[in-house]
Amino acid sequence: MTDIARLIAKLEQQRGTIDKAISALRDIEVPGPAAPKVAAAATAVKAAAAPAKKSKKKNRLSPEGRRKIAEAAKRYWAAKKAAQATQVKKPAVKK
Repeated sequence: MTDIARLIAKLEQQRGTIDKAISALRDIEVPGPAAPKVAAAATAVKAAAAPAKKSKKKNRLSPEGRRKIAEAAKRYWAAKKAAQATQVKKPAVKK
């Protein structure tokens, strides 16, 4: 499928969603006992406006990558603790 064909398909899908939303809104405008219709129409509008979920490939971390990150974190915190231990604390000055 070419890029243009994909774009056309996506626009047609959006047009269908917009048509559903418009028809749901028109149902709300009908005079009379509207309370049940309003709730149903609001649900229809939300369903029509919700974007279609795209199946996206997850980025998975390999065990080796996870191990490297864990080791880097351990080195970071060890260095931070060592730097904190070498700092000399000043005694509190009373006023």
